Amino acid sequence: MKRFFVVSFFLLASALAFPRAGFGVHGGFDCGRDSDSFVSASFRRDTSPWVFSLDAHFSNPLFSDLKFADTFTFVADDYFVNERVSEHMDVYVLWGSSAGFYSDFSAGSGRDFSVGTGSRFGVGFDFFFLNRHLEFFSQAVWNPYLGVKREDGDFNFLGKIDNFPCSVGFRVWN
Repeated sequence: MKRFFVVSFFLLASALAFPRAGFGVHGGFDCGRDSDSFVSASFRRDTSPWVFSLDAHFSNPLFSDLKFADTFTFVADDYFVNERVSEHMDVYVLWGSSAGFYSDFSAGSGRDFSVGTGSRFGVGFDFFFLNRHLEFFSQAVWNPYLGVKREDGDFNFLGKIDNFPCSVGFRVWN
């Protein structure tokens, strides 16, 4: 967890090195059946419709102690519709993909793991302030996925069709 925040800090600090780029963090939760939460570091360029993020997930934050679940997901989203509706607000529609990895490091064995990939379809909106140098955003995404899970020496297929991550966050633009 500490590494994630260090990486996030360096991503935000390096925003000045890229022409018209936004670095930020966002957090959210899954609105599907098996709720988990996540925190993410994201990167977006003004000249590209693609947004990239790295998510770190937590298990059952509302019903038990906040526990790191050793799950990381890389996300690439294409804002194929990104329309300005006012001076300070944009609305977007996205599609993308995700790839995730889970390992039960807390067990000490490191032998239980899962890998998965999925498609993403969603909508969201951005609010810009300070001459478009500060962005606040919110999005809701449908992210069904398939994968393989190894648990107690057995391999099984896994899949989740009711995966709806919703998030809010901010980006700082140079």
